[in-house]
Amino acid sequence: MSAIPVAESAPPAGQTAVDWLLQRRRGPQTPLAIGIVLLSVALNVFHFYSTYFGQTEVHAHRSTHVALMLILAILLFPLGRRSFSDPLTWHFVVDLGAIAVALGSQVYTLVHLHRFVDPGYEATHMDVIVGTLLIVVVLEATRRTVSLGLTLTAVFFLLQTWHADHFFWIFYGPPTPWWTMVESFFGKEEGLYGIPVAIMSGVLILFIIFSAFLSTTDRRLLRAPGHRRRRSLHRRSRQGRGPLERAPGHHLGERRRQRAHERLLHDPDDEALGIRIAACSRARTCRSVIRSAIRSQALSSVMIAPPPGR
Repeated sequence: MSAIPVAESAPPAGQTAVDWLLQRRRGPQTPLAIGIVLLSVALNVFHFYSTYFGQTEVHAHRSTHVALMLILAILLFPLGRRSFSDPLTWHFVVDLGAIAVALGSQVYTLVHLHRFVDPGYEATHMDVIVGTLLIVVVLEATRRTVSLGLTLTAVFFLLQTWHADHFFWIFYGPPTPWWTMVESFFGKEEGLYGIPVAIMSGVLILFIIFSAFLSTTDRRLLRAPGHRRRRSLHRRSRQGRGPLERAPGHHLGERRRQRAHERLLHDPDDEALGIRIAACSRARTCRSVIRSAIRSQALSSVMIAPPPGR
């Protein structure tokens, strides 16, 4: 099956879904871009709400997080394409199937949530089928987003747990039925919804959202107000109409001038000190020191040259 043609020219590499929509590009990728944006906003709102008002039931919260992340991973890392904005191919059918499994398993979990939270829960035939499909989708999403090595490692230990009596050395042991494995992975707060997902859905996701916000925000917008204010203070200080720019190290120079002023008041005969004060910068602080010294008759015998540029 050949690639589905796109109505417009190929987009630049690294284009995001927001860029696609802002540029008003048209093609089969537009619904995908809308879906990515809506799912991203829904994920942020879901976790902000859970953080402020408190999480829902543990199984429901973690399964919702996993479902949203799976769908986003499949859309952002499509099969057979570098990006969602590339022309669609027949591989997109596999992506649709994976999205259907992730979404359907979450709906199934919420509908039968009363059974999953029951301490005496036992898996049914449908639970095993849905859980197996979800495990396959998680492994495929891991292969796309992380690496094939991690996926193969997970598959190896799944097989080892299932058929441990057929393995050798330290991997040999009593086997665990697949039914029991899916019951633990999918129907309880273990496996897919264990401690790593609990930490990710409760704490780490907030740091990820915050870092993503910072990485996509124009740095010039963040620095421009302070940068303009610093330039204005510097310009006013040079023109003699404002305070010195509060740059690192300026407070040290002010302290030195104050100490020199105090020494001069205690020892009016120290003409060399008065000359050093007179040779300082054109700031108002320096001029006030000089005026105070003149009033105290400390520099009556020294000719004070005006600051340069005046």
